[in-house]
Amino acid sequence: MAKRSMKKQTPAVTRLWFNINAENNSNYVDLSLACSAANRRAYRQGMTWAVAGMTLHTPDGVTGEFDVSKVPDTWMAQNAHRKSMELWMKSQDQVLDNQPTIASRYRDFKVHLDEEMVGANIQGAAASPANNGEILLPVDRGDFTAKVGEWVYSTYQLPVDGGAAAPQERTLHFVGADGSNSLGMISGYGLSRSRPQLIEPNAPLSGGWMNDVMDVADNLDEIRQDVTDNNDVPPYRVGDETTLEFYPGGVNNQPESALHAVSFVTGSTVGGKTRVEGGLFNCGLIRFDWNLTIPPTGSNMYLAIDLVPGTQKGYLTERYS
Repeated sequence: MAKRSMKKQTPAVTRLWFNINAENNSNYVDLSLACSAANRRAYRQGMTWAVAGMTLHTPDGVTGEFDVSKVPDTWMAQNAHRKSMELWMKSQDQVLDNQPTIASRYRDFKVHLDEEMVGANIQGAAASPANNGEILLPVDRGDFTAKVGEWVYSTYQLPVDGGAAAPQERTLHFVGADGSNSLGMISGYGLSRSRPQLIEPNAPLSGGWMNDVMDVADNLDEIRQDVTDNNDVPPYRVGDETTLEFYPGGVNNQPESALHAVSFVTGSTVGGKTRVEGGLFNCGLIRFDWNLTIPPTGSNMYLAIDLVPGTQKGYLTERYS
């Protein structure tokens, strides 16, 4: 009987280690960036990454809590990413239609999680442990940081005054309002779409003869009021002329990244290991907010992220939008 051949698994680093200063307030992980540096192989950002789990390793004396957050798992976030990417590609096609061979080989649509990430630096090769606010890169046993090449987040060139002045360059972020140098994708997507009527149905005030046919009791007016007035507004907030959008993840409704986990480091933490459940992370973007109390001498900590092996260059991923 012939043996069934198995597809050979592409080798890839499935456990990423990060060295972090425990005094930091926040840090970011861009899994596509981290895996590109760790594997010396290009990974596009627009993927949903499967994470098996995470573990924070802290030394004695460190206590407190930390939050893990991510891109919201909503249709608004996914559609905002798709539309933003399509507009970015359409904008660049204005040049590429005439000069199709000049596109850079590693051209990719890359965005930030929130406005604070826009101002974050990618961890430097000599910066170990990582400094406050930095986008983390993997380390080895000797705390040497993986060397990163060029990782440039995508930009729009927005016309000014009908093109009379120089365009304004803006990057992109998922959640929250527009910033001075970056545009909120979910907020922008909400403003680009039509909305449901504020009240549905738009019922006439008078009953009409068809309603009068069954008018054999004196309670129809009250019943009619129940029928037309109750639940005539959508069960989610709809904007009006003064407040234009209430999309979750936009400027007016849950403007921060989606909370994935809240974990506590206590004096009884076994072996200094605090575990965080895994999940799916859209575009591989993760934010860590640290609120830790450390010994007077200061302390470093290590974060391990376990990725799920798969057929996409060694990982379990799928296209996000």
